[in-house]
Amino acid sequence: MTEAAWATRSTWYAVSSEDRVVSVELERQCAARMRATTTELKAGHLSLLSMPREVAGVILDAVNAVAAG
Repeated sequence: MTEAAWATRSTWYAVSSEDRVVSVELERQCAARMRATTTELKAGHLSLLSMPREVAGVILDAVNAVAAG
């Protein structure tokens, strides 16, 4: 492996705007560095558990975008 996949592929990132474990600003910086399509969720660190429909929506958006080419 010579480079990170996010450097050459489309990426998506769900920022948890009420995260108290990881800095929200760090999440935003990581997403920006990856040039990710970013969704902000009003959720804490475990958005997968507290907002499963919204997280699934982000995943489906990514799947549909990749499938569309």
